[in-house]
Parts: sequence; structure tokens; C-alpha cells
Amino acid sequence: MAEPHTLERTDEDILGTIHELVRSYQPFYASHRYFHAAVKDGVVILEGHLRSMRARRLLVQQVGHVEDVVAVDDSRLYDDETLRFEIGKLLPEGTRVRISHGAVVLTGSLPQEVALDELKGRIAEHPGVRDILTDF
Repeated sequence: MAEPHTLERTDEDILGTIHELVRSYQPFYASHRYFHAAVKDGVVILEGHLRSMRARRLLVQQVGHVEDVVAVDDSRLYDDETLRFEIGKLLPEGTRVRISHGAVVLTGSLPQEVALDELKGRIAEHPGVRDILTDF
């Protein structure tokens, strides 16, 4: 019978390594104020926003390779590129979207038959949206 995995490093040590990783790579560091990591029994929980899909994927991958990390929960980690594509599907013709770390900015024009509050409500239901602003 195999013995259960015991951690050689504390959760605080693992978190320190993750912070070093974030500081060492510009795409992570550029978003460091918009996401955070927590560690519980070797499981890393990543929450918040990064700018790109690539940075998000790479962060999850690199954190998973940190010594004594047993799992990475990235279910509440989002990237602006993916959000932009998904929210873009909700928009009427003529309306555009910009996103910065989960803050949605609607621009362009809004057709008269579209209710702004209703559109904002649909967008707000989308996981990862922090705020919705308009610039029409």
C-alpha cells in the first residue's frame, strides 16, 4: 500500500515560489494586481484576471510544476481575450467591446431596439466580469 504524499515544503514556501515566478515573467507581473494565489495543503487556488489566454495557460502550467504543488484550481482565473470573444457573441451589430482585467467597456453604437440595462445584465452574468462601463 502506497503511503500518502507528504509535503516537504509548507504552503507558505510554495506561495513564495509562486510570487517569485510571477515577478520573473513580465506577462504575469503586468497583471499581478488583478489576480492572486492561495495555497492549502499543496493545492494552489488561482483567482482573478490576466490579459491573455497564453499568459493564463502558462501561469497554470508553471504553477503546476512548482515543487510540492499537488493540484491547481484555476476555475476562477480568467483572461481578457477569452472574455472578449465570449461577450462579443452577446453584442448587437455596431457595438464593440474592450476588456481590461475583467472590466468590460462597451463602445460603438447601440441599436435603439436594444435595452442597455438588459444587455448589461446579460454581460454581468458572465463569469469573470468585474465591471461594465459604456462609452457610446
